[in-house]
Amino acid sequence: MCGFFGNAATRYGSEHKAIPIEDFQELTGFQVETCGIFIGKQDECFLGASPHGIVKEENAIVEVKCPEKVKKISIEEAVNNKMYRLFEI
Repeated sequence: MCGFFGNAATRYGSEHKAIPIEDFQELTGFQVETCGIFIGKQDECFLGASPHGIVKEENAIVEVKCPEKVKKISIEEAVNNKMYRLFEI
């Protein structure tokens, strides 16, 4: 059993993850469906993932990060000040 029950940063992320998912859907037109944990095939059962959502028509996952340390500034400012790295895939 895991002894970690979250902290201020993880609570902030959990409370705010719906906003970027809604923004993503609006910007792309894709529907994000919530999902649970995915476990690898029987011979790969040590692998697992629990993304925030899936986009079925693109065979893709959605993973959201809502860093508490940059909550009071724009993402552009956070990236420009090297407070947060942003990668597009």
